[in-house]
Amino acid sequence: MDSSNDPLKPTSVTDAVYYHNDVYGSRILVNILESYLHGRVLEVGAGAGFITTELAIHSNAVVAVEPTPELHEKLSNRTAQLANVSVVRGTLRDYIQNKQSSSHSLPSRFDAIVYINVLEHIKDDI
Repeated sequence: MDSSNDPLKPTSVTDAVYYHNDVYGSRILVNILESYLHGRVLEVGAGAGFITTELAIHSNAVVAVEPTPELHEKLSNRTAQLANVSVVRGTLRDYIQNKQSSSHSLPSRFDAIVYINVLEHIKDDI
């Protein structure tokens, strides 16, 4: 396939701000983190799932948490065929509270926690 015609491939430096939202930038970011990724990975603010799919390649299991309904739907669709990915709609706080109050089969301990392009979206990030 000729990647020059690929609508997802960044075409200019100004596209760099969106690299985490595409296949190419996600691959780069996860390759940078690769030595830390193993076992169970929690991805907070998974967005549309581009990074999630890359994390799934490098990890045994990924729990992807996303609170925005539209992004959660895209995330769910993008990762539906990945057996080692679990998608959770909500915030990290929601995930923790739900784990404490139920017997979900999702893990409560992780080998790595990933926040990529998330903190700038949290009003009170203290």
